[in-house]
Amino acid sequence: MTGLAAVLHASALAFDSLRFAGVAYLVYLAWKSWRDHGALEVDETQARPDAWSVIRTGVLINLLNPKLTLFFFAFLPQFVRPGSDALAQMLVLSAAFMAVTLGSSRSTGCSRRRSGTTCWDGRAWRTWLRRGFAATYAVLAARLATSER
Repeated sequence: MTGLAAVLHASALAFDSLRFAGVAYLVYLAWKSWRDHGALEVDETQARPDAWSVIRTGVLINLLNPKLTLFFFAFLPQFVRPGSDALAQMLVLSAAFMAVTLGSSRSTGCSRRRSGTTCWDGRAWRTWLRRGFAATYAVLAARLATSER
């Protein structure tokens, strides 16, 4: 192990400091989401971009987003079998992850397009959506706070 992983593995204080910083951030996100009363609105007057423009933007965002790279390097190696070609396994796991993500995003987009704006209209819906996000952040914070090394 090298870098931050080695420091976190060797030092319980560093690990706990980073863990509780993460807990504090998740609690902050939960609080902000719960208290937010801003509008979730879609500008219907704006011209719709073509499909290739949306795909190109999505690919660029994912390629330039360091969180996705960190996810692949932190999460996927635990599923690589020792003693075999690690690069090939990581590529297969990455491709499987991207296929699942593509399918999920595609189904979400299609259902959103079919439902129109009806499911997004109404203050009560937006309030419960925000509270759902806040509850998710709070649960993740509690889980992180009670996790073991």
